[in-house]
Amino acid sequence: MEVGDESGHLPGRPSLTDAGCWLLTSEGLYLAHLGIEVKKAYRQKALACHPDKNPDNPRAAELFHQLSQALEVLTDAAARAAYDKVRKAKKQAAERTQKLDERRKKVKLDLEARERQAQAQGSEDEEDSRSTRTLEQEVAEP
Repeated sequence: MEVGDESGHLPGRPSLTDAGCWLLTSEGLYLAHLGIEVKKAYRQKALACHPDKNPDNPRAAELFHQLSQALEVLTDAAARAAYDKVRKAKKQAAERTQKLDERRKKVKLDLEARERQAQAQGSEDEEDSRSTRTLEQEVAEP
């Protein structure tokens, strides 16, 4: 079994709020994928986050309820398949967004380079124009 950091997060595993819920989290129920029975992992996590064990945590009841909902989904094959499908779709959407962001970044850099080039060209044109006026003034003076 892997050991996570002090928050219980396992590197390379989904975070606590993956897809907005506690399903397949690194802090307990993800252990079911590592060969530990889902209900056993649930009991371990439930003991740790039960409201009676955490009277100082105002969110303990909410977290415990989310954990119970996660157990229901993980023990129901159809619900688990639906969750896996949604989770996979969200991951693919995030990858598409990242690729789109990379394209946008490239477009922005190209645009900035063209703007710098146009500014430099504008400065040269301005300098040529100034030189021409100065020369015309010198020629016009007797």
